[in-house]
Formats: sequence, C-alpha cells, structure tokens
Amino acid sequence: MTTLAGALTALAATPAGEEFLGLLEQGNKTVFAPSNEAFEALGADALEDLDLVSELLAYHIVDQDVTELTIGVLPNNTAVETLRGEAAGFDLNVTLPLILTRPSEDEESFVIYNNNDTIAVEGPTEVENLQVYVIDSVISLPATLEEVVESSGLTSLAPLLEGLNATEGPLTIFAPNDAAFEAIASDLEGLDEEQVTAILSNHIVNGTVFSEDIVVEGESDDELTPLAGPAITVTTNETGTFVTSGDASAQVVGTDLLFDGGVVHVSTSFHFR
Repeated sequence: MTTLAGALTALAATPAGEEFLGLLEQGNKTVFAPSNEAFEALGADALEDLDLVSELLAYHIVDQDVTELTIGVLPNNTAVETLRGEAAGFDLNVTLPLILTRPSEDEESFVIYNNNDTIAVEGPTEVENLQVYVIDSVISLPATLEEVVESSGLTSLAPLLEGLNATEGPLTIFAPNDAAFEAIASDLEGLDEEQVTAILSNHIVNGTVFSEDIVVEGESDDELTPLAGPAITVTTNETGTFVTSGDASAQVVGTDLLFDGGVVHVSTSFHFR
C-alpha cells in the first residue's frame, strides 16, 4: 500500500490534511485501505488534487471499530459514519456513511456497498487504535441523484426528477421502479405535471432514513413524514418490507443507494396514488 502511504505523507504537509490526519489518533477508527492496484485504476493524475484526496480518503475511514459491530444482512444493511464531514474540515451539509452488508446469515465476512457495486474487504489488521482492512477498489464518493437513478435502471423516474422541488438538506427517496410506472401508466397519462409531482412528493422524506432504521420485524416505531400527502409507515414480515401511505403499499426491493444529498430505496409499486 505504498501509494496510500505516499498520499497520506503529501496530505500531512497541508493544513487541512494535518487536521484530518489528527483525527485518526482520537478514539478507535476503522480504515479501508485501497491497494496500489486500486489507486492505479483511477489513473496517474488521480492523487494530484490534495483537497479531493483528503475528502476521498476521509470517506475510507470509519469513526468506530467495525469489528465490534454486527453487520446487517441484505437488505437490512449497516450504515457507519465516516470522517467525511464537517468534523474533518469539509464544507458539507450532509455527512455520508459507508454501507456495509453481509449477503446472507451464513456469511461472516461483509462487503462495502458502493454505487451499485460491492467491494470485498480483507482483514482486519490491528495497528494501535486502528483496524485496517485492505480493499481492491477505491470507494467512490456518492454520485448525483440523476446518476444513481440512471445506474439503478430507474428510467421512468429519471425524466421527472427536474419537476421535484427537492428541499435543502438530506433526503430519503422511496423510488418506484420501471414496473411500478408501467402498472399505472394509464392513470398517469390523465394527470398533469403538478399532480404527478404531488404523488412523487409523497415518496420523499426529509432526512436520511437507512435500511437499519426501517427493515425491522413488525411495524417501524415512527411514522415518516413525506413532503406531501399522508404519513408513511414501514412494515417488515417474512415476505419482505413494505411502505404504506393512504390505502396503497409497495414492497421495498432495493435499499441504501447513496447519492450526494441522501439515500434512495427502490420499491415495486407506488405506495401512494
């Protein structure tokens, strides 16, 4: 991991990097350390912008000892806070976690769920107050909402994003998939843009609500308040997790797709019409 060591040495010579690296000494941390090959895949000039490098590497460091956690099983993932936030000197209105998950109850090892891909981890090795895992890919910073929608195959939702008046701050979006749009295509044809936006606004909640907060047996403790329409409730049983608003419900089939302003969960139908 000589490339990583070189990047950290270069960061130590900058005020922001010095502040960021100083956080490593404060309490237990977990470091997901990309191999040399992982950095090579980014290109030769990827580490020249030290401000970006500082932000990127901060996203590889978790502010706790991951080995002490019980990692959830897909789709009930575990969100862990990283050093990418205001505490590390970054001017952000939202701190973004890493999403960790195990494919099944039989698996002891976990992976990092990153931009519709998974990154395997190897380790850990204990170094003073750090638990260090080696990874063979650099963890990408969360993409824009438009990019996440496109990469997730939510083609029917993509054209409608501009019509949504997203509020400032982090958001949670329960996004109907293409099959959901096809199922009510005839109903949508009779609605104007304002009415469609009102329906979609019921699928958006202020704040970040991750799967670990909603994929729990039985009904979730709290109702979620959408941007418009009646409250959303979440129920999990042996057949899956369902969101309900009004007299409609939808099954959640994808969870914890991070974007740069929050998180997206994918459902098989509209939970409000």
